[in-house]
Amino acid sequence: TRKPSNISPKLKSVVQRYISRPLIIDNRKFDMRVYCLVTSMTPLRAYIYHEGLARFATEEYQKVTTGNMDKTFMHLTNYSVNKNHKAYQANAGLDEADTNTGSKRSLASIWDKLEDMDIDP
Repeated sequence: TRKPSNISPKLKSVVQRYISRPLIIDNRKFDMRVYCLVTSMTPLRAYIYHEGLARFATEEYQKVTTGNMDKTFMHLTNYSVNKNHKAYQANAGLDEADTNTGSKRSLASIWDKLEDMDIDP
């Protein structure tokens, strides 16, 4: 739905949208898990937590074609999919060095990377 008034206040939801031309970091597609608490729909009142998670695909991204659309390790960022790939990089801990690389990264490391790319996060 596109109207907040159509959403039941008792419904637990996950909101997502497919992006056909994704931003690529380190030649890989990624998603950002941003934690948001919505306390009111009308008026809209939402609180966004300052930290989150970025999950990366394990294969380098190529534009979607009929020949590669079945390559899930390239197009999907889900942990449940990518943990089975030989290139999956588990993070060793919560040190800054550990959260700047690998298949799961801190959201703060993504903000830093975007600034390095001259993109205003």
